[in-house]
Amino acid sequence: VPPVKSKKSLKRGFNPGSPKQLAHLLFNVMGFPGEVLTKGGDLSTKESVLIDLKNQYPHPILEAIVEFRKYTKYDSTYIVPWRELRDSKGFIHPHYHLKPVTGRLSSTEPNLQQTPREPWMRNCLGAPPGWLLLAPDYSQIEMRIAAHLSQDENLLAVFAEGRDVHLETAMLVTGLPADKITKELRKKAKAVNFGLIYGMGARKLMEYAKEKYEVYMTLGEATTWRKAFFTRYPRLLEWHRRQIHEVHEKHQVVSMIGRIRHLNNILSSDPQIAAEAERQAINSP
Repeated sequence: VPPVKSKKSLKRGFNPGSPKQLAHLLFNVMGFPGEVLTKGGDLSTKESVLIDLKNQYPHPILEAIVEFRKYTKYDSTYIVPWRELRDSKGFIHPHYHLKPVTGRLSSTEPNLQQTPREPWMRNCLGAPPGWLLLAPDYSQIEMRIAAHLSQDENLLAVFAEGRDVHLETAMLVTGLPADKITKELRKKAKAVNFGLIYGMGARKLMEYAKEKYEVYMTLGEATTWRKAFFTRYPRLLEWHRRQIHEVHEKHQVVSMIGRIRHLNNILSSDPQIAAEAERQAINSP
């Protein structure tokens, strides 16, 4: 833990939800290093920064702040809206939308498709007596679809033989046997698998792992994992390239069931916008 840089005490009434007060505590009082800036030029205390600090400097205050942010978000994003959207009988009636450009079903007011996984959160929602809420979940469905579309022999074999694809990736990169793969290593492999089938580069993978799975990776580690992944599953990378070629040629991609997604942004003179269209060409099917 870095040494305390300032002997100044915080004023009474400290608000951990205030970015300015939090930045003062972490960077001025406690002396943690700050590198990421906001648009206004102040040191950032956004979630990814806090998770990064927590992973580098195990300290109770960082653990507490990350937890505080998490539960504050749960309250404002889920608990309060759920209570406000109840009808007179206590029921919630979300709106379901069938026309997103991706072809996926979406919901709003509230979005029950993004309910946190914690049991205590999901237990806030219930069914009337005699009814059940059913939440089926396909096993590693994105990876299975990627295997089918790419026809990568190694990836197809993982599923044909009933193996755990996340465990396989962890073993591949670390060289450890299955019984030595920790829960944390498997979670890192899960972030790698899902990030790379969607066409992420090493830097984006590093950010995705932190923000989505709270897994810390250096840029070098992300590069190593990415290289090992596509070495094992080369036809998946070939499929990515075919999708990118198709969107440049036709300005659209077609899903397995024939759904067309037009991606005219591929014609943009802005490299970032065109690159986003390339990623969408990979993600859409």
